[in-house]
Amino acid sequence: TINDRTMVPIRAIFEVMGATVNWDNATQTAICTKDNTVVKMTLNSKTEYINDVPYEMDVAPVIVDNRTLAPARYVAEAFGYFVNWDGNTKSVLINKTSIIKDGTKENPYLISTPAQLKYFSHFEY
Repeated sequence: TINDRTMVPIRAIFEVMGATVNWDNATQTAICTKDNTVVKMTLNSKTEYINDVPYEMDVAPVIVDNRTLAPARYVAEAFGYFVNWDGNTKSVLINKTSIIKDGTKENPYLISTPAQLKYFSHFEY
């Protein structure tokens, strides 16, 4: 977590979403491509480019333990995924459809597709 933003390893997340990830060492930029969408994130820059249109992020990508981390919300939303925060479990929920809480302990979320990525403070698949 940096400035109250959950950071995730961008290669792992983008690849799970079906994107290819290339690294431009000269510019320190991750170039992520899926279908007709190209996302570019540069180390220490709060500007993310989606199909060459700039968008400002809250926190810039950084390298931690040889992994490039970026804010989960911007990584997921770049390819149209929805992001929700579960304060009870301190989890970021990333899904292709929106997630609606139904309020029960047994089923706190209603998800219309089984493909759900769940990330905690320790990254896991």
